[in-house]
Amino acid sequence: MRDRDPSYNSGHVPNALLLNEQEADALMVDLFGVLQDNTLPVVVYCGSESCHASKEMAEYLQRRLPTESVYVLRGGWEAWSKKYGKGI
Repeated sequence: MRDRDPSYNSGHVPNALLLNEQEADALMVDLFGVLQDNTLPVVVYCGSESCHASKEMAEYLQRRLPTESVYVLRGGWEAWSKKYGKGI
């Protein structure tokens, strides 16, 4: 699953799970068990602040998960990697 997305493989927030718009329904099948039992807030992010897919994915998750704690990381991966490094 993860090797399908080169941007994910080049770096991501530690413990991040891959979920993108193009394959969301298929990926959710694999991730639903993990996300369904999750008690932590879910944070969604894109590659940069100019990307709006994270907002759409947050709405997608809010409709499908039993949690109200879905947030969008302001500035996306670009902001995270500037502040914390390249992650994994």
